[in-house]
Amino acid sequence: MGDEEYRKQGSLVNRVMAFIITTLLALSILISGVSFFFVSGSLNTNIAATMNNLTTSEGAKLDQNLMQIEDSVNAMSALATESISSTSVVRDLEQRKKLVQRIEKLFQQTSQSISMVQANYMIFSLNITGREDGFLYIRDGMSGEMKKRNLTNIRHYKEDDVEHVGWYYQPIEAGKPIWMRPYFNKNQQKYLISYIYPVYVNGVFVCSLGMDMDFEMMIQKVDKIHFYQSGYAYLKNADHTEHYHAGFLKGEVHGDEVDHGISNEELWNQSSSKGKVIRYNYQGKDCVQTFVTLRNDLQLVLCDSYREVYGARRVLLKIQIFICIFFSALAITIAFIFMKKIIVPLRMLTAAVVSIKEGVYTVDLPKQAPNEIGTLTEGFRIALSALQDREENSHFVARHDGLTGLLNRYAYDVITDELCRSKRQLAFIIMDVDKFKTINDTYGHEKGDHVLERVSELLKLAFPEACAHIRMGGDEFVVLIQDISEKSAPEIVARVQLMNAELSKATASTPATSVSAGVAFSIQGFTLRLYKKADTALYHTKNTTRCGCTVYRDELGLKTDKD
Repeated sequence: MGDEEYRKQGSLVNRVMAFIITTLLALSILISGVSFFFVSGSLNTNIAATMNNLTTSEGAKLDQNLMQIEDSVNAMSALATESISSTSVVRDLEQRKKLVQRIEKLFQQTSQSISMVQANYMIFSLNITGREDGFLYIRDGMSGEMKKRNLTNIRHYKEDDVEHVGWYYQPIEAGKPIWMRPYFNKNQQKYLISYIYPVYVNGVFVCSLGMDMDFEMMIQKVDKIHFYQSGYAYLKNADHTEHYHAGFLKGEVHGDEVDHGISNEELWNQSSSKGKVIRYNYQGKDCVQTFVTLRNDLQLVLCDSYREVYGARRVLLKIQIFICIFFSALAITIAFIFMKKIIVPLRMLTAAVVSIKEGVYTVDLPKQAPNEIGTLTEGFRIALSALQDREENSHFVARHDGLTGLLNRYAYDVITDELCRSKRQLAFIIMDVDKFKTINDTYGHEKGDHVLERVSELLKLAFPEACAHIRMGGDEFVVLIQDISEKSAPEIVARVQLMNAELSKATASTPATSVSAGVAFSIQGFTLRLYKKADTALYHTKNTTRCGCTVYRDELGLKTDKD
């Protein structure tokens, strides 16, 4: 065999080797890239959902405080409207005094019980009485009691003096109940937000009733909210010109002008972040945030470092780089092995060609060459199939219910096994949908599925602190809450009632329904007996009132299989 034949053979081997290395490198990069793209997308979605859920949950807590104040003021305003039939009632000093005494006592009782209320007041129209008349109670900083104080001399200040008399003039100008934006009240020397209800009789303003909320206390509550340890939360007004946080109370005033959007910044003009995460730059820091609008038009904003929140993506990228390097090394190794295995068959083929050219037809041909190539091809096919199987058999699908997105029965078994070993305090709540079979029979299984989806959403909203929300199958659900004692039983019952209040309202996709629940507590983690206690309490609910929650007590006994 001449030099030319060996040179051609070497060139062919090098080309085959280069082709194999290039193909394997491309495959490893492609597989790593596709895997990173899909897994990263899933992580992004989960992070956005988690941040938005936390923001919504904390916003609901703040809204509950605001709603307490609104309800109290609205109730007193309704009483005033009912009592004042005409402006003559207000002009009559004796009738006015009786009205003040009646409302003052009730207002005082409700204000004292709401910790964030700083003041409550009622003031009559100056145009009718000719002087300041009504009452004013301010919470004493030392005792915490509501103390009666003299009304502000309104006529002493200009109408645009928000810090002294904005609470009197702004509701009259609006002609309806309003929440004032946060302001520094110079009469009380505190930052406040005020809810005031102006009362009109026959189109004539007769009086206003209102409550002042301690805005400094509200900021302190918000300051304790965070996603990760590096995160924080703050409030901002509807026009985004002021951010309210701990630094604001020290004179650090700024608005959205310090935030420079990177992605999804158009959501700043919406009422919430709508399940997405806004990425932005603040003072050179890469940050993310979600937000929700409260009842008083303030927005609760939850922020954190982009690097901290998306740290899992960096770990994922390192894993993908490792996989890419691993496959590259594997490709080179296989190429060298392949070269050694293929060079002998190639030399045999070359020798055969030379022999045939010389007229010698008796030659040895490679018998195993196709098998080597076939084995290598099959090896890559198996490797690729293994990667695809790993993607398809994802951890999420294995542990979650396909209809509701809640954890499934398999996850329940894993979690309760862990809780059995934890020996920590545990609340076990079990519930099912009342008359669910009737719903399926009457409205069809599609409506039934919508009911299960709605119950699941309300379940997560009602018990956000739970370590697990589980659909056991059918219409049966379980909630597990760690580090909670039996003292919290009334609150759990109340939350179930709130769920039923929502479920009692039919929607376009679901009929009105309700759930029955049972709850039991353990101080030593999960046990089968704890499950039976909760199931017994549920059984008691189903056989008495339905539409409610029973807390297990010893006199209920334990439900048996015969029951």
